[in-house]
Amino acid sequence: MGSTQATPMSSLDPIASQTVSPRRLLTQLLSITAVALLLSALLFLLQDNFTNSTLFLSLGYALFLGIEALLVHGNHILLASHLFTAVAWLSLTLHLTIYGIDATPTLGAYLVIILIAALLLRGRATIVYTALSIAAGLALAFALGVGRIPLYAPLLGPAITIGNSFPKLFSILALLGIAFCALHFTLATLRFNEHDLKQIRQTLGQRTADLSVINEQLRHEISERQQTETALEQQRAFLRQIIDTIPHFIFVKNKEGRFVIGNEAIATLYQSTPEELEGHSGRQFNPNTKELDQLAQQDQAVLDSEEEMVWPEVLFTDLAGNQRWLNIVKRPLTVNAEKAKYVLGVASDITLIKQTTEALREKEENFRTLVEASFEGIIICVDHVILEANPSFATMFGYQTAEKVLGKQAATFVTVESSAALQESMATDPKISLEVTGVRQDGSTFPVEIISHPINYQGKMAQISGYRDITNRKQAEEAEQHAQKLESLSIMAGGLAHDFNNLLVAMMSQVAIAKARLSPDHASHDNLDKAIQATETAALLTRQLLAYTGQGHFEVKELHLNQLISQNLQLFQDALPTNITFHTNLHEPLPHIQADSAQIQQIIMNLLLNAAEAIGTKAGTITITTAPYQLTTSEIDQWQRVNEAVTVGSYVLLEMADTGRGMDEATLNRIFDPFYSTKGTGRGLGLAAVLGIIRGHNGSLRAASQPGKGTSFQFLFPAGGSEQPEEETAESATQPRRDTVLVIDDEKQVREAISDILDLKEIPSLTAGSGQEGVALYEAEQEKIGLVILDLSMPGMSGIETFEALRGLDPSAKIVLSSGFTEGEVLQKMAGTRPTGFLQKPYRLETVLNTVEKFLAG
Repeated sequence: MGSTQATPMSSLDPIASQTVSPRRLLTQLLSITAVALLLSALLFLLQDNFTNSTLFLSLGYALFLGIEALLVHGNHILLASHLFTAVAWLSLTLHLTIYGIDATPTLGAYLVIILIAALLLRGRATIVYTALSIAAGLALAFALGVGRIPLYAPLLGPAITIGNSFPKLFSILALLGIAFCALHFTLATLRFNEHDLKQIRQTLGQRTADLSVINEQLRHEISERQQTETALEQQRAFLRQIIDTIPHFIFVKNKEGRFVIGNEAIATLYQSTPEELEGHSGRQFNPNTKELDQLAQQDQAVLDSEEEMVWPEVLFTDLAGNQRWLNIVKRPLTVNAEKAKYVLGVASDITLIKQTTEALREKEENFRTLVEASFEGIIICVDHVILEANPSFATMFGYQTAEKVLGKQAATFVTVESSAALQESMATDPKISLEVTGVRQDGSTFPVEIISHPINYQGKMAQISGYRDITNRKQAEEAEQHAQKLESLSIMAGGLAHDFNNLLVAMMSQVAIAKARLSPDHASHDNLDKAIQATETAALLTRQLLAYTGQGHFEVKELHLNQLISQNLQLFQDALPTNITFHTNLHEPLPHIQADSAQIQQIIMNLLLNAAEAIGTKAGTITITTAPYQLTTSEIDQWQRVNEAVTVGSYVLLEMADTGRGMDEATLNRIFDPFYSTKGTGRGLGLAAVLGIIRGHNGSLRAASQPGKGTSFQFLFPAGGSEQPEEETAESATQPRRDTVLVIDDEKQVREAISDILDLKEIPSLTAGSGQEGVALYEAEQEKIGLVILDLSMPGMSGIETFEALRGLDPSAKIVLSSGFTEGEVLQKMAGTRPTGFLQKPYRLETVLNTVEKFLAG
């Protein structure tokens, strides 16, 4: 199977190539006769109807064809033509005499003999055979009339047909082939003569033409050549279409193993086209060297032996990796009677036939292999006795081999109660799916799920059952129930912590106020200090509860990312093994961000450790990059939205890239899911924590990875904003002094505690127990209220709704939010709007006073 080049005959004139001499015609007639003899013999051999008479007749004709071949080879064409025509005439006459003229072939077959005589012998011989044929026809018709023929007419048995008569089949096939060759030769001769006459007319026209029309003659010659080339191309295209229509792989190769001709089927096999295939070797398309070497050896064997060779089954792997079984027939091709230079091959794909013959055996083997390799136990029972079992069933119940369980009652492998339940279920419906308790050989029990269906087994009704050990599933269900309990406990702990914070605000504030109002030498100071210390310990407990529920405190402040990385560079490098190279690419200058430095450091450390594990023991590189980043509308969809929305604007980019093993798309889509881990010992919380930190900083992220090419994580943090315009400060200085603080909180003790704290500094205050009351009070006293301390979690009108209402009344209103949640979580809930300040509950007296004085003064 190789490539195509133009054949030597392709350059000949299309009419001349079809014109043959009597020698050529005789050779074709002999070939056709030989093929007819061979096909007839093969058919009778296949039908097991090859008798001694058939053998003798075949040998006789074979001897005749051999003599003819010797005469042709000795260039005794005329003698061979006479002999062939005479034998053909005599064979037909004898056939009509034996079998009659009303059966196929009829008297009309004499026309074929007359045509052969005209083409091979011509002249008087044609007249002689015409006269003989007419005379023989009249004689045979007369003989038929008087009942002398047919000589052979069986009284009993089937009628003589081409299927049970070797002479009849051979005669029909030979006459059809001879008639075809004769007609083809006649048409070729006529076309040649027509073409010759046309050339004579053109020559006469050229000789008689005037010299003044030379240019016209040249144009005519060019047009004629184009027509000839067009005709040649049409003929070649027609022949190519015939070859390409054949579904078998047809090809011609030269001695170098390159394709000279290849049809569409073999080109498709090499995922190419016939044009691309021609002139190339199969090695240029198929990398399977071993198989191609075998095909090349076949080609060489044909060239060396100059004989046709057949390979019934040859394994061939196509470019898609599919293995095909081919039946290959190859024969040598000669040019100008020289030694064979080409190999003609026809290969048939017998894969489907081979697969069909082996389908039943493979199906049985595959089924047995499937059952034996299944992780689930499978048994087949007749009358509740185990007749078949796979190894998994035996292993599941503590037996070393499947043979150990054969012949046992299926009921012995479950508890008595389970056996009764199975019998009851199967009495209603033989198709069951039930969870029961299995009993191992050592007496231990375990949960098992049984799925059973009725089948026909060796002519008997049987039951095939699958046994699945569901111990792990049961354990997982118990673990899930335990996790749900923990989640409920987490929710309860969070609620308790928030409520406890409100109580601690009142306790810490009132104790601090009492201490502040005592004289310095009062004996109760120590007791109050201990009370304050106790409340601070209680506050620590609430922080621990919040940390347990995932609501830890973020200390958000202005942070320079490059400075944080540089300060911790040695720490990062010490955390990595020596086979990993650590690089930084820090852009300067870089805008600052509002972030918790410890949390950002945790992000970097988590990713560094993950990258180191992905690289493993081979050499690798981890690179940290920072840069300003301007997010545009077209890029928003590329970033994961960990907040309610990702908005365009200025950001600071932090990128962590490694050259580790990478991840596929399915893994990449789940890496931030809680409890999802690709590590055997991982908890699946590292990257989930990273996602939570990014969420707490109003950031965004995206990750990219390919197996074998490493992983890259990119994070965006909002860049630090500009300072407050000086114009607003100057304008606010002209406004009347607003030094009253409005406290809005649904807890009375919290309102009283803050008011008492403010009284220590003689700061006037107003209090409101709900959002609606607070908004109404602010609207009435807006001219003197300079600061609002607003609780975030309130029934009815929430803190966020109150915040929006106050800013709706006065966009410049100074509002400090107070909550037990972290500042990051609060800002996330604020949907992009920022309060003036934040007080984390519980808070100390000094914290409240410093915050109030700071914002009243500013």
